[in-house]
Amino acid sequence: MPSIQSPGTGYNPTVTIYGYLVCVTYNAKNSYGAYSGYKTDGLLIKNGEVIQHVKGGEWGNIQICNQSEPERFFQ
Repeated sequence: MPSIQSPGTGYNPTVTIYGYLVCVTYNAKNSYGAYSGYKTDGLLIKNGEVIQHVKGGEWGNIQICNQSEPERFFQ
């Protein structure tokens, strides 16, 4: 199973994958313990497991997750 730390290969137009696509916005800490800023990624979930990490919320050349001003929701 791919994890957030080691995402899969990404977009492949010859393979059909079914599941639930959710967008997540997070503010992770870097190795110094400081927050690195909000990022939005996509997760493809099937049978309760993450089967694909969509870095930056972009699937192929299609932006699937809205990344505009996520910090306004987390104040």
